[in-house]
Amino acid sequence: MGTYPEISLKVARKKRDEARELIAKNIDPGLTRKLEKAGSKANTFQAVAEEFLISNAHRWSESHQLHIKQCYERDVFPWIGSRPIKELTAIEVLDTLRRIVDRGSLEVAARTKQFIGQAICNGIVTGRAERDVIQGLRGALPSPVKGTITPLLKVRRWLNC
Repeated sequence: MGTYPEISLKVARKKRDEARELIAKNIDPGLTRKLEKAGSKANTFQAVAEEFLISNAHRWSESHQLHIKQCYERDVFPWIGSRPIKELTAIEVLDTLRRIVDRGSLEVAARTKQFIGQAICNGIVTGRAERDVIQGLRGALPSPVKGTITPLLKVRRWLNC
């Protein structure tokens, strides 16, 4: 629970009462604390996404796996990698994807959205996420344009002119 100068008597008593409640429910408080400390890093978006990459490595070519990994590392992990996957919101994912759209990479943004969704689904399957926040983003990004177009036409399509 801590030592006296660091933990006040009031806080120590409160922790003692919480530990007694856990013991009454046949739960080991020491083990619970250890699992919470270990689980906090294992439940981040980055941890779940990396686990997704490892678990699907046998299904993909080496180049495809490298592409997904680079996409996560370049465009996703710096912004939402450290977030607990249960607390991840659609707005946070959308902000991450808008950074990619703002640099003009519409196709990369669409693929990244797909990769994020796959990692979240992996989190749902493993019990670390409860819902797929990607579902709320349908239609939120501009569609990638197929074929070769001029830069002016790209801007017009982006502005919906």
